Amino acid sequence: MTKRFVRCAACMGIAACLVVLAFGLTLRLLGLTTPVTRANVERIHEGMSRAEVEAILGGPGERDYTHPPTFLDPPTHAYRWSGAYGVAWVGFAFSSGPDEIVRWTEFEPTWRSNRRDPMRSLRAWLGR
Repeated sequence: MTKRFVRCAACMGIAACLVVLAFGLTLRLLGLTTPVTRANVERIHEGMSRAEVEAILGGPGERDYTHPPTFLDPPTHAYRWSGAYGVAWVGFAFSSGPDEIVRWTEFEPTWRSNRRDPMRSLRAWLGR
């Protein structure tokens, strides 16, 4: 009986793992996961090219607006990426080469992303 119980437990564990993997694969194939997250925006740093940013954020962004040049700074073009957890803005300036390079980044979470994180709600409730 012990051998039978061990086999049954092992089969149930394997079945549970297969269900979790199938669920994750389904989310990925249906495009229900989004690369536009605060963590991915924090991976972007000044000096990266637009191609590198597009690889991190999952494709080209929408051109949002242009900052005119100032005395110290060249003109900056802001691009926007939208996702389920928020909106990422990345400002690009022309470098000495043909590519645009990152000058600044910003991430604005949506109300849904604040609601989905119970730890953030608990910290806010505790005043931390």
